[in-house]
Order: sequence, then structure tokens, then C-alpha cells
Amino acid sequence: MARAAFISSWAGEPRTWRMARVAREAGLEVLVVEWERVPSPPPPAVEGVLVLRYRRPAPSGFKLAKILPYVLFHWFALRALLRWRPEVVQFQLLINAPPALIYRLVRRRDCTLIFDISDPYCLSHVPKALFGAVRLVERIVAKAADVRLIPDPSRSSVLGRDLGYVVVYNSPLPEWVPRPPEAAPRGEAPVKPMGRLTVAYLGVLSEDRGLRCAIEAVRRVGGPVHLVIAGWGPMAGRVIEAARSTPNVEYLGLLAHRDAMRVMRGADVVLALYDPSNPNNVLAAPNKLYEALSLGKPLIVNDGTALSDLIREWGAGIVVPYCDAESLQSALRRLTDERLLGTLGDGAYSLWRHVYGRVSESYRRLKSVYEAAGVGHPGG
Repeated sequence: MARAAFISSWAGEPRTWRMARVAREAGLEVLVVEWERVPSPPPPAVEGVLVLRYRRPAPSGFKLAKILPYVLFHWFALRALLRWRPEVVQFQLLINAPPALIYRLVRRRDCTLIFDISDPYCLSHVPKALFGAVRLVERIVAKAADVRLIPDPSRSSVLGRDLGYVVVYNSPLPEWVPRPPEAAPRGEAPVKPMGRLTVAYLGVLSEDRGLRCAIEAVRRVGGPVHLVIAGWGPMAGRVIEAARSTPNVEYLGLLAHRDAMRVMRGADVVLALYDPSNPNNVLAAPNKLYEALSLGKPLIVNDGTALSDLIREWGAGIVVPYCDAESLQSALRRLTDERLLGTLGDGAYSLWRHVYGRVSESYRRLKSVYEAAGVGHPGG
């Protein structure tokens, strides 16, 4: 049986694990090599999937002075590849290319290389002065790969449409979400008091996600609105402090994906704010978008992003200016109206029904990619 290895620099990253499951369904033995930067929930238990975790703290983003942790993780991943000898190697983000490329040289090209460009590195992880150089390197690596994956068709313009891509949306696997019925689900939480609103933020706790503004807006609105935050990142300390000092802000820490989905089911609305001054954020198509839509949860998003156009078009939430606490306060107060919340939830679910076919087809294409790689390399 052919083997596939996945390299991810975040433990439990949902996109990587969805793809690992698809590879397993395609008949491949699977190894996931991931970096546990902070104490994290145990990996999912999936038959036929081996997990190796590198447990060391690490910086996020592009920091030349702290490059050593990345080198050590690359060495860990390369040793895992050399021991396990997979026929298919998939790496997420440019930063994880070195062990995959070196392994391919050792194998003398006798392996299928898959580059998951979930976030173009040149757009979000490097200083602007290095954009051109990093984009060139990223394009060279993409050309060296046999298959290039992107999370949304809009990402094809970043490195050049001539390279050819397979679109795999940041969506729950189709079998995890039954084919949408006509009516939107209404969650699993108990019936809440009239005029109350639970807002969920799930993801990376960083400065470019509008968290400071959201915490301040919720604090000003007060009792009717409850903000639940889960995740980890550079702003974790600030979030913990806010949860201690603000009665209607709650911090749950870093959750396993299945637990984060339970939090989302119990929420009324999902927060998805992205600083549009970051070019990568303008094109953001995050996991939380598709997960919220599949549950019929409206979103609060901000102007200047592709998300805002989508949410406006389908009436699937409310659009506010980025980091405008007054506008966000107004949106939160409006959403305490049950009728408006229901209408926007219906819009969110209508959008999910619209994209469901494309999501299903994208995973069928991905499974075909893994099946073809397995046929080309029947076993180590």
C-alpha cells in the first residue's frame, strides 16, 4: 500500500486533517508530521493515520532572528520522512517546503510532491520589502510540485494562473455535513432568553483579527451580548486578561476541532474580522466561514475583504468597517432581534446550499489526486 505524509507547522490544523482523512479514504497509509507550538488537544484518532508531533515553542510569522526553531522542525520532519519512506509528500505553506524538497532529491523524484498553498506566504508572513523575492521563491517551489492546492479560486492569481491548481475549499468534509435540507438548522443550544446574543470567535488570536475592537464593543454593550473566544496566538494574554475583567467575555483556550464546532453550534453568530491592510486577509476564505454556513450561523465580517461581498450578496450576516467599535456595537444590538437573526441565519444556510455542490466536487477531485498518486506508487 502506498504511503502519504503530511507536513504542517500547526498541530491539529483542520485543513491538513481533512485532507489526511481523504487520503486514507483513497487507500493510502497516512503519516501526519505536525508542530505542537503550544500545549494542544490530542490528535484525532483515525484508523490508518500515524501522528508524529514535534513539541517545542515557536514564533509565528516571519522572524529571521528566530529561524532556528523552524530549522529544527524541518530536521524532525525530514528524519520522519526518511524513516517512513512515503510515496506522496504534502506540505502546507512555503515554510514547510525544505524537508519535502530534500526528501524528493533523496528519492530521485520517485515521489509525488503536493504543495498546499493554503495561505500564500508572500502575502502575509514576510515584510513588504521581501514580497517580490519571496513570491519568486514560492512560485519556483510551486512549479517544482506535481500538484498545487488552493482554498479558493481567487488565490490562483497570487502566484500565476499558468501553474494550474486544484481547489479544495476550507469546508467540512461533505460526509460530516449531510446534504442541506431546505430549512436551516437552529443549533443544539437550549432556547435562550429573548434579547440575548452569544457571539463566537474561533481561531488564531492575533492583532489582525479585530479582537481588541470586538472585546471593547462587547464590553460597552454589556449584559445582552456574550462573547466566547477559543484559540491561541500572540493575543492570548490580552484575551485571558479581558475574560478575567469583563463579565460577558469568556475564554475557552485552545480546543480540539470537534469541541470548537460544538461551541459554534451553540452560538448565535460567528465573528470573522480580518484587517484588510494585510493582502492575504483580503482574499481570506477561512474554515470558520464554511463551518458557520453549514450550521446556518450568520457572520459579522468587515468591509474590504472578499468575505464582505459574499455576506452582503446572500444576506448571510452583517458587514461593518474594520475595527470600528461603534459600528460593531450597533451590529451586536441589532442582532439581539430574534427575527433579524433568523433571517440572516436563513441567508447563511442558503449560501451553504449554493456552495455545497462545489465543496463536494472539490473533495472528489482531491480524492482522485491521492488515488492517482497511489496507483503511480503502489507501495514502498
